[in-house]
Amino acid sequence: MDRIREQVRQIGRARGTTPAVVEHAICAFNLQHSPEYNTPSGATLTLTLLSDLARAKQLKDLNAVVEMFTVAHPGNARFVAESVPAKVLNHFVAQQLDFRSTDRMMKWQAAHPDWAMDVEAALGRFELENWAEATVREMQAIKLN
Repeated sequence: MDRIREQVRQIGRARGTTPAVVEHAICAFNLQHSPEYNTPSGATLTLTLLSDLARAKQLKDLNAVVEMFTVAHPGNARFVAESVPAKVLNHFVAQQLDFRSTDRMMKWQAAHPDWAMDVEAALGRFELENWAEATVREMQAIKLN
């Protein structure tokens, strides 16, 4: 586990992630398979951390935590990565929009049926923040009746 902790910290340094987020991630990763958590992967605290980072507009840190989780628990990385599109859309993008955010998101999603796959691809390229900011701009430009 010490080797994995060091790899996680290296990712944090390489990605410019704050030490507090790195340590929070390590604590969440250490609870993997804990009987206290009953999701298929036991990644409940990791998922909560990702939601918190999206709400705080810390998408680079969120992206780095997903990368860290992949190193710490590769067998459950897919489960965690698949949670990111909804978290980014609901906790980051929607908060950047006006009172018609639901209308904008629905119209945008209809025009971008593969958006969730695009988010996962952006995660892999460490471009989540760029993807989300571009998406906000696209949604803000949508003309509504």
